[in-house]
Amino acid sequence: MASRKILNMSPLQFLKSFLYHTIFSVVFLALILLIAELLVPGSVLPFVDLVDLLPLVLGVVFVGVIVGRAEG
Repeated sequence: MASRKILNMSPLQFLKSFLYHTIFSVVFLALILLIAELLVPGSVLPFVDLVDLLPLVLGVVFVGVIVGRAEG
């Protein structure tokens, strides 16, 4: 029988982990969209304006770095 892990996370640890995974997923999505646009020109731009998406990604990463430094 497999042993079960009991996760004892504080709300602050949960928030930090959630923020990390959110930032990682935003950056990963932006990279996928950029690669798709390079491989098939015009495939992404009619639906998502990458020029407007990149400052948002940079802002999310900046906030994550600031929060990460404040915690550490």
